Amino acid sequence: MTPPNADIIPRDIDPNVQKVLSLFSNEIEELVNFGSMIIEWDFERPNNSDENIPAILFLRNFLEGIDGISILIKGSAIDPCKNLLRTALENIFYLEYLFEKDTKNRAISFLVWNTINNNKLITKHDGKSPEFKELYRKYKKDRLAKN
Repeated sequence: MTPPNADIIPRDIDPNVQKVLSLFSNEIEELVNFGSMIIEWDFERPNNSDENIPAILFLRNFLEGIDGISILIKGSAIDPCKNLLRTALENIFYLEYLFEKDTKNRAISFLVWNTINNNKLITKHDGKSPEFKELYRKYKKDRLAKN
């Protein structure tokens, strides 16, 4: 196995630093665990409706992002956390927007938009559709994707 260059990829973490990283990671894990319980509680609620789906999807995406951050922090891989942190923050903004006002209409609007978007994607990948044929022509011309 090739040894890493310690100046570029430090694998040996100071035990004191590792202790702090593990503590921080464990706290984030606890937040993820509690968030998963919120999702479960929502599913178990009587009179649960489809308009709750967008909020649950945003919350789940947030939890998955910070769970990944927790894992990376434990291994002292801090820089890659930035992308996941941005995704988590965007999901918080989506939730804030959703709950700001007119939540039911905003949730239903998201579901309609998501359905339309999924239908476009399905059509684009249906081998008989004109959209697929156009996509296929583009890929055939592409140097990397043609095969």
